Amino acid sequence: MEANPIGIIILIVVALVANYANKKMASSDNANIRRLQKISDVWIKFQFVMGIIFALFVLFIFSKVGK
Repeated sequence: MEANPIGIIILIVVALVANYANKKMASSDNANIRRLQKISDVWIKFQFVMGIIFALFVLFIFSKVGK
């Protein structure tokens, strides 16, 4: 299985954003922390929805391959 370059790039970008948010949180006041928690909650919901879509997509592909 070959590595997907787009997937790797997305992973790196997400890791950098998480690292930046961590640094901001470590040196910020309560308002910033609340704002980042709101962003984090939205991001978790987004990941959850994307996970469901991806699972359905994989099931769809396997159902096509199986026939």
